[in-house]
Amino acid sequence: SSADACFRYDRSHIDREAFQLGCTLAAQDAHETYREAYSKATATNQPSRYPRVLCACAYARHDEDGVFRATDVRDAMRTVFNEDVSVPSVVPALGAFASEERGQVLRKVQVGKRNHYTFSDPMMRPFLRIKSQELLLGA
Repeated sequence: SSADACFRYDRSHIDREAFQLGCTLAAQDAHETYREAYSKATATNQPSRYPRVLCACAYARHDEDGVFRATDVRDAMRTVFNEDVSVPSVVPALGAFASEERGQVLRKVQVGKRNHYTFSDPMMRPFLRIKSQELLLGA
């Protein structure tokens, strides 16, 4: 990224300013990557709970490996969005988020006979926490 900044601004070496600009460019690229993943995962032509369910995953209680259950997402929906939903109503969304069609934002983890979930990219969690604030503010 710093090399990109040097190229972009016709500099022959990476100085402090080019390094800082490179870090800024990298952060913008990363944000765009997560924004696109969120859009793909939640895209629909009609009103949907998908954006809130995906954001609730970021707040779901999870173990040391980042694995959470549908019940944890249900609890997070209540805590974050003040929405009472049933476990059966969030399970299809979780499965969809793990599908290739929706970009595999989540990954299924088999625990006994049940599916649990984790983020395919752990950095999606902080992005979704920021996104949830936008949803709460109606942005």
